[in-house]
Amino acid sequence: MTETLHQSSDVPNFDTYPSPYPSNHPEAHSGSDGPDAPALAQRARQIGEALGTAVSILRKAREQMRELGSQTTESAVTHLNDLAETAKAKAHDLRQATATRIRELRETAAQKAEELGERTKAGYYQARHRASRISREHPEYVIVAACVLGILLGMGIRKWRANRAY
Repeated sequence: MTETLHQSSDVPNFDTYPSPYPSNHPEAHSGSDGPDAPALAQRARQIGEALGTAVSILRKAREQMRELGSQTTESAVTHLNDLAETAKAKAHDLRQATATRIRELRETAAQKAEELGERTKAGYYQARHRASRISREHPEYVIVAACVLGILLGMGIRKWRANRAY
């Protein structure tokens, strides 16, 4: 049993070796080879025109796609630039709002610190005034408090020296 040989467009067909043209070449059938020759040429011309028209349409479509692609790219770049500008504007607005809020918080903190300072001064003045009044009205309490403070201070120093010696 014979196997058919592998045929490809890369491998020439040598079965027409003595013939100057392959059997599917147009010049092999030109002239007065048969009654269908003008109809075949006309049909080939029509097919060629159709293929040429198709190729022309495809080339125009390719150019239109390139133009559309460049327009789309320009549109996308414009849109991205607009988005970037919007983002910059919003960032600027947020920066200003944050600066305003920080200024307000700083002013509020300064006011609170001033109020606290005034309260502290008032409390210190009242405590000093009360201590002065108590020392004038009850000097014995001041003497007892000084003695207790001296004793506690002495005990603390003695303990500290004892721990330090070891």
